[in-house]
Amino acid sequence: MSLNRVFYFIKYLLRIPSSYGFGVQSPSAFYFIKYVINEKLPYYSYFDLANQVNGLSDRTINLFQLYFRITNYLQPFTWIDFVQNSEKQLSEYIKSACHRVRILTSSDLPNISTFDIARINEDDYNLFERLVQMANPHSLIIIENIYRSQEMTSFWKSIIDNERVSVTFDLLDCGLIFFDNRNKKHYKLLLR
Repeated sequence: MSLNRVFYFIKYLLRIPSSYGFGVQSPSAFYFIKYVINEKLPYYSYFDLANQVNGLSDRTINLFQLYFRITNYLQPFTWIDFVQNSEKQLSEYIKSACHRVRILTSSDLPNISTFDIARINEDDYNLFERLVQMANPHSLIIIENIYRSQEMTSFWKSIIDNERVSVTFDLLDCGLIFFDNRNKKHYKLLLR
């Protein structure tokens, strides 16, 4: 067993209590943790989506189901996807959760002034800063693989310290960034 796996397992064990919402004071954050991030009841579309989208790993399915729940909860108008090679599979999940959403790619970025949800998978601080400038109080940025490398971990820590970021959720596999300025808080959770 590699040292990274041991480190990941220890982080996993330490996050178990907070993953159920224990110690979370904000009612909106508690609701988001309990009924969006950790919701285990099967949604109406999971079975149909499993039949439509084939060849995904269990980790990817868990992430896409999380994105489905987030989309269902937020009911966004625009979703910008900067992650390559998974656009079609992701769009099936997103469109199933919210039929009105427009899924855009990086080529559409110059044509829009704001967004509801954006997903990135790289430590591109310039892209992040551009998205922060476009963000509104209801925007969400999802960053995948936040512990992939030292650079990515440093990038994630700089995001947490960013003054315009209000609430972050560290799910080990991805990070969720909100811009609602009512409170500033960082939550370390598990995506179960």
